[in-house]
Amino acid sequence: MSFTLRPAYKLKAGGEEFSLDTFASLIALDLRLSKNAGADALVAILGQTGSFDIHSGDDVTLELGWDGDTSLVFTGTVESLAPRVGATQLTAVGSQALLSRSRGDTAYVSQSAGQVVTALCGEAGVDIGTADDGMDLPQYLADSARDRWDHCLGLARRCGFDLYCNPEGKLVFSAFNITAADHKFHYGIDLLAADIFQNRSIAAVAVYPESPASSQGSDSASWLVKDPSPNKGQAGTGDGLVISDPVLRNKDAADIAAKARLYFSQRDAQGGVIELMGNADVTLGQAVELIDLPGDNADGLYQVMAVRHSLGRGTGFRSFVTLGGMP
Repeated sequence: MSFTLRPAYKLKAGGEEFSLDTFASLIALDLRLSKNAGADALVAILGQTGSFDIHSGDDVTLELGWDGDTSLVFTGTVESLAPRVGATQLTAVGSQALLSRSRGDTAYVSQSAGQVVTALCGEAGVDIGTADDGMDLPQYLADSARDRWDHCLGLARRCGFDLYCNPEGKLVFSAFNITAADHKFHYGIDLLAADIFQNRSIAAVAVYPESPASSQGSDSASWLVKDPSPNKGQAGTGDGLVISDPVLRNKDAADIAAKARLYFSQRDAQGGVIELMGNADVTLGQAVELIDLPGDNADGLYQVMAVRHSLGRGTGFRSFVTLGGMP
């Protein structure tokens, strides 16, 4: 007796809905989700031309799965609807796009990084899923020289946090604290392919904040000091990276920023990409364990950094997962 799994999808865009049961079938789709990068992006090729009740800015949701059992993987908005030869291409983007297209000039006083991110999202019309506090910011200017997404990403990097959207399209600004696998994949069983690398990370990071506030209080005015070393933040040992950051106003924030920079270096030093039969349950913010991989020290726990879901008539449903290390 043999069993055949059939990929399933539910795509809702504007006033239209597409699935295996609708006349306007799906020829192919490509969904890309990532942490600490640009907006999530969905491209769907619809097997029908003509008029659709879909307009720029309409809501979009996508569910994927097998044999009618689907899970939500993306929530966003329509970017464009364009005709192709014998088909129509739908492009949609995640909520990060609202932040990247939004600018302003707002000063925040005595706020946490999480409070600033929440306020920036509110101004851009983005819902919050999770916004942890992170470091305290006596002063922060979200100026229009950079878009609001860039401001949020900069704060995430200083705090050691990840910044991404969950499947409901809500922003997550939080540290990665998972210590057990959400999924376990065995080489030769679950994994269609795996490419894992290991590199060296930087050994240490020193961060110098804006000098005066560190020694005279966070609300003091600025001046130069001859020796800022008592105020620096330090992480790791030995020679390493030295950074000056005027956004930071005290030693506590500098320590957090130094640990964050070292953490990201260690996380980026190990990782890779794995290919799976389509798995809609693998998403950003999770951890996966790889088992029985060839080579030394490749097995172990990894962070999910990016996910690409691909569905097409030639290849079926595939998921490609970009992994980061676990410092």
